[in-house]
Amino acid sequence: MNFSFSVESEGKTYVHRCRVVEADPKTKISYTWSYDGYAGQSLVTFELFREAENKTRLKLTHSGLDSFPQDTPELSRESFNEGWESILGQSLRNFVETDGLTQ
Repeated sequence: MNFSFSVESEGKTYVHRCRVVEADPKTKISYTWSYDGYAGQSLVTFELFREAENKTRLKLTHSGLDSFPQDTPELSRESFNEGWESILGQSLRNFVETDGLTQ
């Protein structure tokens, strides 16, 4: 399965191209991640681990970041860290803790 999405940053539009390469219902999904017009490809993996009755641990692994152009700040490791922190540390946390997204 393929999917894509676009993000604007500093007046540029980055088209993300992804392809699911592994899916294990309820426990794991992995997909490739590349950009239109840029070299490189990374791999994103989300894994869920049941810790207790009402507790699940999420592990995110994003490998291959060094394959992207190092002279593009939006494709730097720091940029990815900030993005994942926002998505997982704020948006997902708000969704899980409040049963919905808050703006």
